[in-house]
Parts: sequence; structure tokens; C-alpha cells
Amino acid sequence: MMEVKIEVRNASTVAAKLNDFAGNLSGGEGRVMKALVLLALDLRNEMIHSMQHSLRTGRHYRRRKGDRRGKFDHIASSPGNPPRPDTGELLRSIIMEARPSDLAVEVGSNITKPPYPAYLEEGTGRVAPRPFLAPAMDKLRSKIERRILDAVAGAIR
Repeated sequence: MMEVKIEVRNASTVAAKLNDFAGNLSGGEGRVMKALVLLALDLRNEMIHSMQHSLRTGRHYRRRKGDRRGKFDHIASSPGNPPRPDTGELLRSIIMEARPSDLAVEVGSNITKPPYPAYLEEGTGRVAPRPFLAPAMDKLRSKIERRILDAVAGAIR
């Protein structure tokens, strides 16, 4: 699965130190986990939004009569832009998974065979990249850092 992981390294050590520092943290780990889940959902939504609103500046594909994908033509995105949805399979595959025991969340596509989300993100020898994960992460990076720091600071108060 192609994914971005946001996790607190050495989560058990961090949680223990937070508990030691604050005495009884009263769910401080829960506060941090909630922040991670909300950020992961923001990241997932940004990935989907970027694909839904990607420019139609690439190749034009004509559908043959009886094509299983319907009667409409498809205009792809140009290289460097997020991929334009065609069948919607990639959009539906973008998931967020929370792992509270590890104080971590994962966001990515659950399509693995073939790993075409990774081919789109990174490109191949024949196809130029059409990234959607890295630009979403870059767009939200400062928000992610700020919210995680705020959640940890709130947990130790």
C-alpha cells in the first residue's frame, strides 16, 4: 500500500514520559491521537480534492462503443498535476487507518496489484509523475506540525 505515516516515534516511551511529567495525564495520549486522526482525515480529503479538481490538460481518451467504463470520453491530467479521476477507483481507494496502540495513523491507497497509485505518484519509465500524496502533504505540513505540537503541549498541561 502506498501511504504516508504520521507517527510518534517511540510512542510508549513518549507516553510514559508524558505521564511522568504530568502525573496523571488524564487521556493525554487520547488528545494526541485525536489530533493525528483529524490531521490524517484532512490529508485524505486534500488528496481526493486535488484529484477531483486537477486540470484537464492532458491526453484525451476516446471510449469505444461498449467500453465498460461508460460512454464518456476522458481527459487526463498533464504530467506534474494530480491524476484526473476516470473510473473513480483511485478516489475510493484512499483510506485512513488509525493505530492508537502505536500512536500512529496511515493515509494512502489500498490498491496494491498493480500498484498504480505509486506509478502515478512517482512516475515510471514510460509515464511522467502525477503526484497527489506528496503535494497534499506539503500543503498541510505546517498545519500538521502545529497541531501535533499543540496536542502534545495540551496533554502535558
